Amino acid sequence: MTSLLDTGPLVALISKDDADHGQCVEAFQALTEPPLTCWPVITEAAWLLRHHLEHVETMFDFAVEGVIVIQQIDVHKFALWLNRFFASYHDQTPQLADAALMYLAEQTGINTILTLDRRDFGIYRTLSGRSLTILP
Repeated sequence: MTSLLDTGPLVALISKDDADHGQCVEAFQALTEPPLTCWPVITEAAWLLRHHLEHVETMFDFAVEGVIVIQQIDVHKFALWLNRFFASYHDQTPQLADAALMYLAEQTGINTILTLDRRDFGIYRTLSGRSLTILP
């Protein structure tokens, strides 16, 4: 089962000091395939890990080694989709990384996400109306 990977679990997986490290490691180890993520998530994670460059290096090592997969997004299609998504959730003020993950869910058919953001991902739906199963 392929899952999507959000910023929080990625940071928690890498940073042993993170309060959610244990549960994120456990959830990650239960996956049968490397999770998909995207550049907006990688950018957020790099920002959060910026004070520990070795953690940023680990994140990119994960990508090189196939531990995570950074899925490319067609910018033109995403921009059109994004306008509709932001209009649907204007009152939630969604972050770009969250929107990009929802776009990937719609494009790939993946219905599971590793996220610590239960509030937002409990509300978000793909434009076709599908919700995602949240792990951990």
